[in-house]
Amino acid sequence: MSQIQQPTDLSALNTAIAAHERAQRYAELMRMPGAVDRMMEALANLDRFLSAVYPIETDYGMPGENPDRHYEELFCSLVTAGNYGYVNPNFIYQNFPLRRLTGIVREELLLFDFGREIESDEVVATMPRFLTEPPLIDHCLAFGIQHPRVQEQNPVVFLGSVWSGGVLFLGRWHGERELRLGARRGRWRRRCRFAALRKVLPNPAP
Repeated sequence: MSQIQQPTDLSALNTAIAAHERAQRYAELMRMPGAVDRMMEALANLDRFLSAVYPIETDYGMPGENPDRHYEELFCSLVTAGNYGYVNPNFIYQNFPLRRLTGIVREELLLFDFGREIESDEVVATMPRFLTEPPLIDHCLAFGIQHPRVQEQNPVVFLGSVWSGGVLFLGRWHGERELRLGARRGRWRRRCRFAALRKVLPNPAP
């Protein structure tokens, strides 16, 4: 008896599922009282705080028989490809594991500029209003590789991956690009930009 071959590329199915979920969520939001007014307010605030939008792409490959080794090696290769002059010594895969996805994942990062000193919790609380969420280590590494000049102008903070009270940020010191950890508690300086994730095509690993 012939066996049905399972597809290895799940992107088409994920696209259809994501589109259906977005349509359902949008319909639910629009049925809520005051939905249109809240949407207009969010758009006005987005125009006020949005600094830039950057596409990012990560090739997760296929994990094979040893997923742990696959994703740890991918982590190391992404750090190396960032070509940083300095990397915090606590920045290792065991502390900041990647998402276990497969294939090529394309997403978008928005950079917010609040124009003042601000705490991490306030930034995170603001993101859902713009249908975004705090980005993870995956997004930080992809951004550092594909848009290396941005951090030379302003530090870019990624609040989604936390280890021992520290979060990731990209910056420049003494002429070198660096991948650092900053304290999540406390206030960030005015010149910082905050990355926010708008998902496009996540592919869950089998």
